[in-house]
Amino acid sequence: MIYGPADAVKVWSAERFERMDGHVKWVAQTRDVGRGLHSERFVLNALFPNIKYLGVDIAEHDTLCFMRARADDSVWISDCGSRLQTDKQYKASIMENLGSDVKGAVERAIGRKCAENTTVVRALKYESVDCSPVRRRQDLS
Repeated sequence: MIYGPADAVKVWSAERFERMDGHVKWVAQTRDVGRGLHSERFVLNALFPNIKYLGVDIAEHDTLCFMRARADDSVWISDCGSRLQTDKQYKASIMENLGSDVKGAVERAIGRKCAENTTVVRALKYESVDCSPVRRRQDLS
């Protein structure tokens, strides 16, 4: 999500696809091959510098955070703050607004219930909620 001055928003809305080839080539030469299409790195390395060049400050919203929904039915919650990521600073207000019921927040965000025994999973430097769908009784037989 982006909002702000029109020139800054234009970098994201109208120029991001034409910047992709250059970013992929840069990543292949300087970073891990295969991560050229990593969306967060693309925004950080190919779009943010151009927005900053326009003289626009990039600010983190006090209460807004996007959680990454993954193909395996997990939802990464550590982008919003994590005890495992000591190298990043997050605004405390983000986690305060999320509340202590992380599973409930994820369920509200995705619009369905997770399995009853769903817990927060901690692996490497990420925390996620495995939000596999609730199995119907007939699926279990």
